[in-house]
Amino acid sequence: MVDSHQQIHISRELAGKLGPLAICVFLVISLIIPGAYGVIEYRRLHQEAGTYSKQLAEIIKKVAASSPKLWKFQATKYSQILDDFVPYKDILDIVVLDERELSVSHLGHVPKNDFALHLWGVEGEPAPIVLNNIRIGEIRIKVSTAPLVITSLVVFILCALIGTLLSLLLYRVPLRIVVALEKELLTYQDSLEKLVQQRTAELQESASKAEAANKAKSLFLANMSHEVRTPMNAIIGMTHLAMQTKTDDQRQRFLQTVQHSAESLLRLLNDILDYSKMEAGQLQLTPMPFVLDQLLQRIVSILNVPAAEKGLLLTVSTEEDLPAVFIGDDMRLQQILLNLVGNAVKFTPSGSVTLKVSRDTSENAHTTLHFTVTDTGIGIPPEKCALIFKSFEQADTTHARRFGGTGLGLSICSQLVDMMGGKIWVESQVNVGSSFHFTVTLQAATEQLPAVSEGKAPSRQPEIKGLRILVVDDNEVNRDVASMTLEQDHLVTTAANGLEALKMLAANDADVIIMDVQMPKMDGLTATSVIRALEQRLPPQEELPEDLARDLGNRLCGGHIPIIALTAHAMGEDREMCLAAGMDDYLTKPFHPEQLTTILRSLVTADPRMPRNNERTVEQSSTDTAGFDPPPTLAQIVVHLQATTGLQPAQVDRLLAAARLSVTYNLVKAKEALEHQDYPELGRATHTLKGTLLQCGLIKLAAKAEEISLGTQNSENHAFDSLLDQLNTGLAGLIDTKNSNTGTI
Repeated sequence: MVDSHQQIHISRELAGKLGPLAICVFLVISLIIPGAYGVIEYRRLHQEAGTYSKQLAEIIKKVAASSPKLWKFQATKYSQILDDFVPYKDILDIVVLDERELSVSHLGHVPKNDFALHLWGVEGEPAPIVLNNIRIGEIRIKVSTAPLVITSLVVFILCALIGTLLSLLLYRVPLRIVVALEKELLTYQDSLEKLVQQRTAELQESASKAEAANKAKSLFLANMSHEVRTPMNAIIGMTHLAMQTKTDDQRQRFLQTVQHSAESLLRLLNDILDYSKMEAGQLQLTPMPFVLDQLLQRIVSILNVPAAEKGLLLTVSTEEDLPAVFIGDDMRLQQILLNLVGNAVKFTPSGSVTLKVSRDTSENAHTTLHFTVTDTGIGIPPEKCALIFKSFEQADTTHARRFGGTGLGLSICSQLVDMMGGKIWVESQVNVGSSFHFTVTLQAATEQLPAVSEGKAPSRQPEIKGLRILVVDDNEVNRDVASMTLEQDHLVTTAANGLEALKMLAANDADVIIMDVQMPKMDGLTATSVIRALEQRLPPQEELPEDLARDLGNRLCGGHIPIIALTAHAMGEDREMCLAAGMDDYLTKPFHPEQLTTILRSLVTADPRMPRNNERTVEQSSTDTAGFDPPPTLAQIVVHLQATTGLQPAQVDRLLAAARLSVTYNLVKAKEALEHQDYPELGRATHTLKGTLLQCGLIKLAAKAEEISLGTQNSENHAFDSLLDQLNTGLAGLIDTKNSNTGTI
């Protein structure tokens, strides 16, 4: 609390500060403002005198034009002109000078009223008299200051009155207010400081929540990609093996359908991943030379079949004299065109779809191309044209049910076009059609790319065989998929976690390691850091048994084993994290076998110590998950595995035995973890169980395992007992070896 003496002291201190301030206000208002007004008015009069000089110079110029040589001897005529020019103006003096500044004519004039106020005048800027581009003289005019003096005096009186009033108000009013409120303000000072601290803490908490929500969105997309890519890895790998076997036409067509379905799902995942990367600012363009005509031909070859199935005419036209080769990100440009042309085919029931490419502008080596995709489809309402380029937006929500789609495609296209220095827009009429336009700026290449003739095979590349490959993954089914994919051409060994992999490396050599990232006991990043440290004769940060560290050091010292990260995490920071840990390359699940072959080939090319062989052709394939409703018999699971993997019966039996062993083991681990309330271990067991069940086609049971796994991650109070009982009941036939042929699940 503050006593009255302190209040009086504060008030007097305030009064001592307000006094000089009030005086300053009075001086500013009563002196500076009138002075500034006088300066402004003086400049205005100076400008006005100059204007009069220019007007009179034009008049005299016309008179002098009749006799240029004798113009300055016509003083009488000029006197009449000056007399006519003066009466309605506040002019005091006019002088007409020749080129030597000698007076030709002069007129002095004093207005009738206020003689004393006209003693001073303001001379304007001299105005030259120019005839035939030759300066023959000039005009000088001086105007009266009477208006300036009168108005300045009035302004001074008004400002003095206003300044006096404001100074008094400024001095007296604050003092009275301060004296009245000072005690109350000081009383609430402590409470106000506490309130500020509270609000600051709340703002910090809100900022933290907002940041966490933003991270949660990105993590949600990454986790969704992770959860879908993991089972798809097994499916695509098994489909690849199946399509390499000798099968009848019906099975081949079935596998091709499965492959197309999986690739469609993968495109959806890639859209979601691209959107997430854009939101995080991690998507980057990769410029490289490409042939524009070849890019357009790829678009037509991909979409010609669905267009022909609907009876649509798909045409492409390009402007003449366009450069053949450009430098830019052709894959992202193809992504934009596939989306726009694909949408045109999707939303056009009949008629045609046209892709047109023209030159917009050219500057130096850069060319701005204008792409137009025109269709005769259902069209877009005008009020929806601006919305369709926003995330998750569609022109009509009923289209999503009728035609499919997530509403991400055009949003991704818009952001990609913006990254390429262009813009995108649409012109459309309902039931008439639409024209999607976009521009991109590309650099014209100075050198031509070698063309690949139609029907001619590309250059042969060395075949990769005979590598000693160590596959490290905690999911047994994923290990089997990778092993069966690679063991046809390589020597493959497997490990279930990073520590087990280190033990195998201590006893056996390996040319390449394919390493999962998330694993129990020791994850892939830790195992990689241990290997890299021992290769460089450095002590590993992870503590290892003495004999294991010694054996590993002796075997790895001075070498470098290529390590490929194989993970379901597909975010940009995940790749950077793997490379920073010492991994040589990065591959996301699901992967095409050709992608892995390409990485292996690049590693062989970079390291001459690794074995090389002749070329072989690796086909890409993909598939999709399947499910049973109601739960199938073991015989049905065998049929499912044969259909989705294409393996020989002995290999299917091996895969089924591994799946049954994995299911039994993880159910036991889950039960023990629940009894001991070890929820992290429960989550790991059910996560592994989910992957195995998806491989077997048991989607509903896999969903229950996933619900338990997610519940342990989110710390939610789930009915784990009930869900685990349902899993044990539903999987009783699978773990019952006595009914392996007919048992139900």
